[in-house]
Amino acid sequence: MKETRKKLTALGTALLLAASTSLAGCGQSTNSSSTKEAQKENTGTNLSTQAQESSESTEPVTITYWHHDASDNIVTPLKKIIADFEAENPDIKVEFLALPADNFYQKYVTAVATNTAPDVFGIRDTELLALVHQGAILPMDDYVNEWEEKDNISDSVWESVSSYSDDGKIYMIPSYMNACIMWYNTKKMGELGIEIPATLDEFLADCEKYADPEANSYFYSLRGGVGSYDNLFIFMMTYAGADSFFDEQGTCVLDQEIFAEAMDKYADIYKNGWVSRDCVTNGYKEMVAEFGSGIAMSMSHNSTSATNHAENLGEGNFTNAIHPAGANGKTAIPVPSIIGAGITTQSKHPDEAARFVEYLASHEPASYFCENAGKTPVNELVYEDSWCQEDPYMDKYSELMNSEDVVLYSNPIWLPEWATFTGQDVVTDFQAVLMGEKESRDVLAGWSDKLTSYQQAYLEQQGQQ
Repeated sequence: MKETRKKLTALGTALLLAASTSLAGCGQSTNSSSTKEAQKENTGTNLSTQAQESSESTEPVTITYWHHDASDNIVTPLKKIIADFEAENPDIKVEFLALPADNFYQKYVTAVATNTAPDVFGIRDTELLALVHQGAILPMDDYVNEWEEKDNISDSVWESVSSYSDDGKIYMIPSYMNACIMWYNTKKMGELGIEIPATLDEFLADCEKYADPEANSYFYSLRGGVGSYDNLFIFMMTYAGADSFFDEQGTCVLDQEIFAEAMDKYADIYKNGWVSRDCVTNGYKEMVAEFGSGIAMSMSHNSTSATNHAENLGEGNFTNAIHPAGANGKTAIPVPSIIGAGITTQSKHPDEAARFVEYLASHEPASYFCENAGKTPVNELVYEDSWCQEDPYMDKYSELMNSEDVVLYSNPIWLPEWATFTGQDVVTDFQAVLMGEKESRDVLAGWSDKLTSYQQAYLEQQGQQ
C-alpha cells in the first residue's frame, strides 16, 4: 500500500532533527535554468519566447508570491528575506501577499479557477496533491536537479516530497517542517506545584483539577475551530493506541468503538467546563492568546508558536514536551509536515519564480526564517548555525522523532479530499460534538465512510484493488 511507503519515507525526514552532519560551504542560491522543452510540455507555454522577451526588457521582472499564513511571526521574516532576494537579484521584483491560515486554500482554488493565480504559491504537504490534481503547479525536477543546494536537503526529504504526488515528480522545494508538540507555562505550573503530565490520565486529571471558570483560569486551551484536526487526532490515536487511519484493506478504522470513547473523553474537556467556553471556536490566534495571557497553562501546536510564547511569557517561563502517552505507554503524533513553495502553471515567469523558490530554501534565508518564525529546518546546513545548536527547544524535537515511545502516523495527505475534509467536515462536526448537537459515534461513522471511499478510490486508481 502506498500509504505504508509514504509513512516510511516521511519517517526518514524526521532524522533531520538529529542531524549533526558537517557539510562544507554555505552556497548561495543561484540562477538555475530548466529544460525548456520539458516545461513546455507541462504548461503549453513557449518559455523560450518568454525568456527572450525578459532578456530584452530593461525593467525588472515582477513575480507574485502568495503565502498561506498571515501571522506576524511569519510575515515579518518573509518580508526581510524578500528584500534581501531583490537586492541580490535586481532583475526581479517580488509582490508579496500573506493570506489568513483559515481560508488561504479556498483563495488558492478560486485564483486557479479564475486564471488569477500568482507566480508562486507557498505550499503545505496537506494541499499539494489537490493542487497537482487541479493542474495548478509545475513540476520542478529540472530546476531542482540544477540547484546548487539540492544535496543540503536529504534524500529522504526529497523522497517524501515526490511521494506526495501521483506521478512521483517534485512540485515544491521544501523550506522547513512542522512537528507537533505540547507547550507548557512552566512559571505558572511551578507556582502551583504542577508537573508536566506524562499520560493522558494525568493530563485529563489536571484539566479537571485546575479548571477555575470564575478566575478564567484553566490547564488547557482546546482548539475547536479551524485547524483542530491535528490536536483531536493526536489525542484519539494516542488513546486508541493506533498508528494508521486505515487497515490493510484500505478501510478507515475511525468507526471503531475505541475512537468514539476517545472523542468523548476529549470533548468532555469542553463539555465539563474544564476549558474556556471560547474554545469551541478557537483557532491558532485565540489558542496562543489564551496560553500567552495565562488563561491556559498548556496547548498543543508545533514549533511555530515558540516566538509568540517568548513575546507573551518571556524566555525561561515556558517549555515544550512530548504529548502525554496512552495506556500502552506510547504517544501517537503525525509525521512532520513539510512546507515549501512551488511555481504555478499560470506563471509567465517560471525561471524567475524558480530562482525565488530556490532562494527561500537556501541556507541563509532558510536559517533566518526558521530562527525567527520558530520553524524546524530541512536544509542540513542550518543545523550547524549557532542559533540552531543553542535553541532550547530543538532537542525536544530530536527526542520526539527518535523515541521508541513515539508512534508516527501518516495523515492521508495523498487523498485529494483530505484538505477539504479536515478544513470543513472535521471543524463543523467536531464543533457539533462539543456543543452536544451530535454524538461522537455518529460523527466518526460518517468520517470513516468518507475516508474509506476516498481511500478505495485512490487505491483503485493506483491499481492496488
